[in-house]
Amino acid sequence: MVILTERDMPASFINLSKGERYSADSIIKWLSHTAPDSITKMVGLTHNDIFTTMKENGHIKDPQYKYAVWGIFGLGYQPGRSCVISDHRLQTSDIPRFRHRLRTIVIHELGHNQGLPHCPTKNCIMNDANERIQTVDQSADTYCSMCKGKF
Repeated sequence: MVILTERDMPASFINLSKGERYSADSIIKWLSHTAPDSITKMVGLTHNDIFTTMKENGHIKDPQYKYAVWGIFGLGYQPGRSCVISDHRLQTSDIPRFRHRLRTIVIHELGHNQGLPHCPTKNCIMNDANERIQTVDQSADTYCSMCKGKF
């Protein structure tokens, strides 16, 4: 594991339509292009709120809401070289719970980078959080046997 120095994200990644949120898609592309060649997987971690635009088949899912900025915990392409995680929506005064949330999101997004889709198994770490922190809190610490079999 290599920890790179902290960098400021470009201001062009900010969207102000629902408060200050940074584009997770832009961050992932930026990380992929700025990572040294020796790094095979890169996890970007930010305290800033992040979003993605909900798309279906490459088109914005709800065209009447042109700027569909959906706040998210993390994003990783399937497959991909990099992912981004924000602790902005994971905050709690319960330190063990915060650590579980952060670890779960990191492992989940790296699973996407390895090619895993969302899993229907309820407590699998690859189960979709469905915009609910409770889903993350109830997640197991690992992949279910079905997901492990895909590696």
